[in-house]
This record gives sequence, C-alpha cells and structure tokens, in this order.
Amino acid sequence: MQCHRNNPPPFDLKDLVDIKKSITPVQPPAPAAVGTIDFPILSGNCLVKTGIGSTGILCAFGNGNGLPASAVKAKGHCFVGSPTVSPPPGSAECPISNNHWLMLEVPGAQAGVTNNFKVWYLDAMGSVVDSEETSFHGVASSKTDCEGSGQVTSFPAQKRVFLPVIMHASVGGFSDEVAVFNGSWQLHIAASTVQSNLIVWRSSGCSTSSLEVKLVANLDESSAELIIKHKVTEVRYRKSSGEWNPANICEFADVSCRAIQPSASIPAIVHVKPGSGS
Repeated sequence: MQCHRNNPPPFDLKDLVDIKKSITPVQPPAPAAVGTIDFPILSGNCLVKTGIGSTGILCAFGNGNGLPASAVKAKGHCFVGSPTVSPPPGSAECPISNNHWLMLEVPGAQAGVTNNFKVWYLDAMGSVVDSEETSFHGVASSKTDCEGSGQVTSFPAQKRVFLPVIMHASVGGFSDEVAVFNGSWQLHIAASTVQSNLIVWRSSGCSTSSLEVKLVANLDESSAELIIKHKVTEVRYRKSSGEWNPANICEFADVSCRAIQPSASIPAIVHVKPGSGS
C-alpha cells in the first residue's frame, strides 16, 4: 500500500512535556472518603501485592482538600502497628497535581491483617506540613488495586473517562527499511505525561532502543493516533474524531508516513485493543 506522504498533524509527545496531570484508579462504589485519603477505604479491603520481600505494596490515592497551600507533594507508607511520626526511608512519593495525588507502589503492607496507611504532605523544602492516617484489611494478591482493576479514570472530575491501563497493538506487513515496525506491543498508560484530555500509552520493551510505539488519545474529540517511529522514519495511524472508544477493539486505517521510500510496504490497517493482548 502507498500511504499519503504528507506531513502528519502536529500531535506528538513533545507537546506534553511541561504539562502534567493526575489519574486515579477506578474503584467500586464505596463510602464517602474520609479527609484527604480516597483509597485505601477506611476499614475496607485493599489488595496487597505480595512476593516482593517480607512485605507487599499497594496503591493509594486521594485529594488535597483542606491542605495548607504550601503542600506540593505527598509521601506514604504502610504499617502493622502505629505509624511513625515522620516518613520512613523508602516511602512512596508523588506530586500533588490538580488537587489530587496517586501512589502506585506504597511499601510496608501485609496481607491477612489490619494495616495502617499514613500519608504525609510536604512543602517545597521537604518539611511535613500535614498528615493523615487510615486503616484497612490487606488481601494477598499478585496485583495492586490499580493493576487489578485494569483501568484508571481521568481527571478533571467533571469529565471522568474510564481508560485501560494497558493497550495492545500488533502490526505486520511492513517491509524494507520499515520492517523493524513489525511486532506486537503492550502500551502502558503514562500518568506523568497526561495533559488535560490528552492521554498517552507507551511501549515498554521494543526490539531496538531507537524504536518507539505510542498511542495518543484526545478525549475531547474521541480520537486517537498510533505512532510508530524508528529514528527519522515514522508511520501514523489515526482514528478520527468521534470514532475511538478505548473499551473496544479499534481499526486504525487513516495512515500517513514520513521519510519512507515509495517501494516500502505499509499495511493499510492496524488494530488496537484494550488489555495486554497476545
């Protein structure tokens, strides 16, 4: 197939570098959150990812409501027993962004017992300006709640959109200098690069260090673009406005390319679906 060799629309990760946004994992309906901690839920169950040393990890998230204006980041740790006054070494750490915080790997949790989770809020100098605690029951698992749900939900709250943590893309049919594009990839959501309603999933483990595969979605437009790039060579498959649904298998057929010889074969269609795929 011959693709349109025009310049693709200016839609790239570099446009997102200076803008960040938080995400929170999807949870079943639950009692109203206590204070600034939305999860773990007070006296509720929480998945503890075991097999990582003597204790496990969990994910936690919350909000910055009522915190001092100087609070810019959060640290978290789990305890069986009374929490320490200050954050112990190795505590999870994350920024407070858009009035929310998310920790994907909080250490110190144990399964089968009651745990205490404590979050400390720090200013730009690293001084603790506030803290909060909650208790939960640890449930042994191979995944945390964030990984186990398989979804995250985007902010702002007025437009909550449920998104797969992992998207899967499999491509074949490229030839010549773009044969390196053939492959199957798990694309993981990149929380640190989320800006407004633009979400990015990136490959982890491409066959070459210079090969990049990513999916960029515009939630306002319900559009998405799969970008496969190797050095200066690039192919983009786009799902137009109103056509992309992250919960379904999607067929990308609007293709454009850059720096590819006319003799190279370019597949006309690429499929992207939620989950790790095979």
